[in-house]
Amino acid sequence: MIVLLRYVVILGVGGWLAFSGALFAQGEERDRLRDRVETVIIGKFSESLNLTPEQAEKFFPRLRQYNASMEEIQREQRELRANLDELSDARESSPEEVDRLLDRFSENQRRMVTLKRGFLGEVSPFLSPQQLSRCSILMDEIPQRVREMIRERRDLLREDRPRARQPAPRRPASRSRR
Repeated sequence: MIVLLRYVVILGVGGWLAFSGALFAQGEERDRLRDRVETVIIGKFSESLNLTPEQAEKFFPRLRQYNASMEEIQREQRELRANLDELSDARESSPEEVDRLLDRFSENQRRMVTLKRGFLGEVSPFLSPQQLSRCSILMDEIPQRVREMIRERRDLLREDRPRARQPAPRRPASRSRR
């Protein structure tokens, strides 16, 4: 039964990893970071929600579906942000275009809230009120923690990069005594 629970947990975590598409590390580093993120997510949900195997079997497929839908909205948000950024740098931008992008951005934020509420409504029949409230909190905390992990990893990678050699400081020329 524990093997089934682990399998279900791992499948559920796959959805959380979908939103972490911002992992820019290459090759093995990317895999290691993905594994670390997966471990944190599994650990946080498992520890915080204390799901029974039956609950996990119902919970993680729904979480995976939620994450896939959320990733789509977040992808569109990134595109809208990029478009707004381009308009902010343009010499001339139409107020109508800016308003249109801002309206779409706001609508996506509303869609994200609606999606989260819908997910919580789907899992509420088999989660206790305490599990449900903790789940809601985790859904907000985990993306932030993943971003922090990614940021920390990038900082470490930057520190590990070989730096251009700095010339040795010059010593003052020695004066000869007469």
